[in-house]
Amino acid sequence: MNANHFSKQLDRDRALALFKWIRRFGGQHALSPWIVEEVGPAAQVHSDEDILANLLQLGGTSFHIAGTAAMGAEAGSVLDPQLRVRGVTGLRVCDTSIMPTLVSGNTNAPAMAIAMNAADMILGRDTNR
Repeated sequence: MNANHFSKQLDRDRALALFKWIRRFGGQHALSPWIVEEVGPAAQVHSDEDILANLLQLGGTSFHIAGTAAMGAEAGSVLDPQLRVRGVTGLRVCDTSIMPTLVSGNTNAPAMAIAMNAADMILGRDTNR
C-alpha cells in the first residue's frame, strides 16, 4: 500500500513546521534539566531543505486506517457481513479498514477481535457468541 505521505506540498510544509515546533519545544528553558541534547540523524540537519530530506527519508505515517473498506448488508458496501469483498471471489478483508470510524483508543484489540471473528467465519464456526 502506498499511503502517498508527503506527496503534497501542504503535507511537506506541515511536517517541516511540526519538526521545527518540536525543536523549539525541546529547547525551552523549563525542559533543560531533562533534555541534554538532540540525538540521532536529525540532530545534524538545520536548513529547511535538509530537514525535509531527512523527513522524506526517515518519516512515515502514523495513521490507523479505518473506514476504507466498509462492511455491511447493503449492496454499496465494499464487504458483505462475512468480510468477503463484493465482486471478488476468494478474498476477505479482516483489518481495521472494515470499521466505519476510528475507535478513540488503541486499534490493537479491535483488530484482534476482527481477525478472530474472520477466522471463525472462514472455518465455518458460529460467530454469534
